[in-house]
Amino acid sequence: MRRSDRLKDLTDFYYAMVPTVPRGEGAFLFRGKRVESGQTPADYEMEDGDRVHFFLAMKPSAFIAVTLQDLKGHRFTRTMRRTDAVRDVMDFYYAMVPAAGESHFVDSYREAC
Repeated sequence: MRRSDRLKDLTDFYYAMVPTVPRGEGAFLFRGKRVESGQTPADYEMEDGDRVHFFLAMKPSAFIAVTLQDLKGHRFTRTMRRTDAVRDVMDFYYAMVPAAGESHFVDSYREAC
């Protein structure tokens, strides 16, 4: 697409190519910021090869797959609702690896004990 084309052309193309995604059910992001369809690639200082990412909006009750891996290489995946407590994943881990003892769970943002 040209740097002067409206990004609405891109979003319309995406929805036409992926008809299972309802129009407006998600966000298009460039460098972590929401892309407005009335803007152009030039407005965002996009260059050839840059990517716009689409993230489908998730309902609070949606199911997600959480993968937990410890330092010993044990890896477990548990399907749960987005609203379930993190404690459920921790309890699942302790049930699968009973000799784990005292542990700390860390993700990229916070620590849970």
